[in-house]
Amino acid sequence: MVQVIKLGSRTSFNRAIKALRGLHTDTIPKLTNDIMFSWGKMLERDVKASAKEAGIQPHTGELFSSGIKWRQKKGKNTSTGYLFIRDYGIALDSMKPHYVSITPNRTRLLSWGLQARSAAIRRGARRVAAGNVDRSDNVKEYKYSQGYSVYVRPHPFIRRGVLRARNKLKPLVQEKLRIVRK
Repeated sequence: MVQVIKLGSRTSFNRAIKALRGLHTDTIPKLTNDIMFSWGKMLERDVKASAKEAGIQPHTGELFSSGIKWRQKKGKNTSTGYLFIRDYGIALDSMKPHYVSITPNRTRLLSWGLQARSAAIRRGARRVAAGNVDRSDNVKEYKYSQGYSVYVRPHPFIRRGVLRARNKLKPLVQEKLRIVRK
């Protein structure tokens, strides 16, 4: 997994800590840890939701179960949280558009090709699965027209999810402050 976002209570939550002036100093680290954990879980949920909205299907891997995770370390006076996303999630977000050949070795792509919406892709995937693809069929122009490859494009979802979660941070801090000050 790749570390995509790193938040530390000493750097990213300074505004929240300034808003906490007047509270006991022993409640500030606990409160910032709670706020960071709550917001990190919101961030994880929003990035997963934006991935679904971007058109990424759940059967493409473990992106929706364990592929996007918020992890938080707790220390004495500081807490650091990380949003981790699997490598292929980052590739889905930022890759360049390109063609990918359907081959018997790419089992997930082949199984997707067998149930694709496009009849040309299903036909090509059936020929690949049956072993009816000749090496002479692998000429570049010919394979694209016959459906032995798929044109893939990026599905940008990370930035959209982060922006959605960022808008929820200020209300979360205000809500936690209201609870503590009562």
